[in-house]
Amino acid sequence: MKVRVARVDIASHDAMADLFASLREAPPVRGIIHSAGVLRDGTLANQTPEQFREVLAPKLQGAWNLHALSQGMALDFFVCFSSAASLIGSPGQSNYVAANAFLDALVHLRHAEGLPALTLNWGSWAETGMAARLERAASARPGAQGFGAIPVQQGFSVLERLIGSAQVQWGVFPVDWTRLAEQLPGLARQALVQGLLGSVPQRVQAPAFRAQLDAAPPNRKAELLRQHVSGQVSATLGMPESERLSGNERLFELGVDSLLAIEIKNRLASSLGRSLRSTLIFDFPTVNGLVAHLAEELELELGTEVQKKQEASREAQGALSAEIQGLSEQELTSLIDQELESALTR
Repeated sequence: MKVRVARVDIASHDAMADLFASLREAPPVRGIIHSAGVLRDGTLANQTPEQFREVLAPKLQGAWNLHALSQGMALDFFVCFSSAASLIGSPGQSNYVAANAFLDALVHLRHAEGLPALTLNWGSWAETGMAARLERAASARPGAQGFGAIPVQQGFSVLERLIGSAQVQWGVFPVDWTRLAEQLPGLARQALVQGLLGSVPQRVQAPAFRAQLDAAPPNRKAELLRQHVSGQVSATLGMPESERLSGNERLFELGVDSLLAIEIKNRLASSLGRSLRSTLIFDFPTVNGLVAHLAEELELELGTEVQKKQEASREAQGALSAEIQGLSEQELTSLIDQELESALTR
């Protein structure tokens, strides 16, 4: 058996047309698997047209090129590697969600035309694929949200089983639905996810940590809250348990960006059972600052040392809070990104 490798821009119609022309001289093509993709994550307010173009090109134009140029071929299969993101959404991936939603729609179009068609909405694969190449904090995010990784061998076994399926679309992603409902309540409210969750939302009780905090003696509450906040930040950043955070480290200098800032805020809000301001991490960019503010928000009975930190934090944040009071969410997100850029250039 001979294997031919061709480096071609799948989004270029001319380049792909030349490739298909050369393939007609070889043994006939019997199947196509589209697995190209690019990630350019960011909050919607900070997505640029260029970021959308980069992500859409290999999925949208690339898949369409394969569809158009394979007309007339006697294919046994035409498979698109889509993403679970297009089924249930993914914070910070509006461009990637749109690109994969196009793949799904194209496959349904091919099926309606009587052509071979299958779209697989994959979760992250372990050890390979785009997710495996992400930085530590970003690659740890799906696991923290409740999504597991697909072992490579298991992924290929699933592909082998489904490639001949009469069903047009399959979602393949390991997930802890209870954890998903706790960490991403917005996703849990979607109609599709609610159908998959079944009775899970009703089983999700009041946050366990909040109950633990309320039951702790006053002299333990401050340390318990500090450990919890530090743990939530570390988990979001994908830091090992052995790597401790100092209370005064600025989170933006540790790699927190606007997406991670939102995720930390959401994790804390979920575990504490209350809404928190969208600018939480921008207003209080250290663990100590977060602890002091959250203790005040929760009206906890804490020791004198933490009360002093609360007062110092209020004074330090007073001017900043007044400055950002009238800003829009888009402007606030931009400020967070500017803070990160400033931290990286110090």
